[in-house]
Amino acid sequence: MNVGSTTVAIERVASSARSKSWNKQQPFAHSLAIAFLLALTMSATQPTRAQTFTVLHPFTGSPDGAVPYGGLVMDAKGNLYGTTEEGGTQGLGTVFKVTAAGSESVYYSFARLTGGLLSQGTLTRDAKGNLYGTTFYGGDPKCGGGLGCGTVFKIATNRKETVLHTFKDGKDGAAPLAGVILDKKSNLYGTAVAGGDLNCTLGGMYAGCGVVFRLNPAGAEMVLHKFSGPDGVGPEASLVMDTSGNLYGTTFSGPGKNGVGEVFKVSAGDKVVVLHGFAGPPEDGLLSVAGVIRDKAGNLYGTTPEGGTGGCNGLGCGTIFEVSSKGTEKVLYNFTGGTDGGYPVGSLVMDARGNLYGTAEQYGTAGHGTVYELSATGTLTVLHAFTGGADGAVPNGPLVLDAKGNLYGTASSGGTGGNGTVYKITP
Repeated sequence: MNVGSTTVAIERVASSARSKSWNKQQPFAHSLAIAFLLALTMSATQPTRAQTFTVLHPFTGSPDGAVPYGGLVMDAKGNLYGTTEEGGTQGLGTVFKVTAAGSESVYYSFARLTGGLLSQGTLTRDAKGNLYGTTFYGGDPKCGGGLGCGTVFKIATNRKETVLHTFKDGKDGAAPLAGVILDKKSNLYGTAVAGGDLNCTLGGMYAGCGVVFRLNPAGAEMVLHKFSGPDGVGPEASLVMDTSGNLYGTTFSGPGKNGVGEVFKVSAGDKVVVLHGFAGPPEDGLLSVAGVIRDKAGNLYGTTPEGGTGGCNGLGCGTIFEVSSKGTEKVLYNFTGGTDGGYPVGSLVMDARGNLYGTAEQYGTAGHGTVYELSATGTLTVLHAFTGGADGAVPNGPLVLDAKGNLYGTASSGGTGGNGTVYKITP
């Protein structure tokens, strides 16, 4: 099976995060535009609410890093940790730390191919303070046309890197875009957008349609599921786990109407169930590249960067959706590509009242993306509209919410140095 649509998901990673034209280049874009006659309907939106927006750190490129694409993780003292795709001592990216006061330091600078390069996912932190993440490239130079098929790494509290797993032959997965999650037994779980079933090809530099994997504390990998097409193609996002050990995630392509992605469940017995196959605009989203979050009732919430009733070249400007534990989907909000923003590619975060917070990487009042709140009643409020100047532009990663309701995030470009920012929004 050749799944050419997912090739775009691979190829877009090789270019800078500053170029966001990928979502207009899908091979099936023309047919979708003809198939659907979209009516632009305005959803319940509130104007920008007064917030205090603070740039905690503007990246300069070297040595602190550039293009922070993923989200942040916070420790008990309010320190923030993240990764950059570029910059650092060798231009291969960094792991950075930003204190609550805004002081930045390079926690680790990627410096060699075998150690990995191009880290886009959000880090995971254990109780001892060790950090875990993935790189899209690097590792084994015999894999991926000399660039490597990616790694899973650990950064200890002494700031030393250990490569826990190097993706090698494709069967174990290739090109992990998202970060990993950690269970109580210190096992790591993640996704790789390619590799696995080599009979299911993406049509690009990697074979295979992606995997869900587990690493034990010693770094031994087990492939929990190899996607083959009917069950999904191209898992770009991180996973979430319930109390029974079931895993939930999304794929960029695969089953459903027009094959435009899904929400899936991997049971503790490694059986995959498609909870929802996206149908595309106008009634549904498409091309999910963000992970899902889960509430106490077992409902899942996520975003799609395209689809819905909005405009944006006839493909829709993106959606926020809910999928029940039984697989019933409901679109909670349709982005319009106006002041509310469009193309939400990051995962959501939920507060104790059921309000959702996220980012849209484009549009808004200045065209450079927004941070928004979607209330439990379905009203969207723009908390910040990026100007493309000192505050940043193109917010891609998920937000972090602290106990006081402050939000923290990254913008992958803009800032005083043009290399992205770490920011804080105080309600």
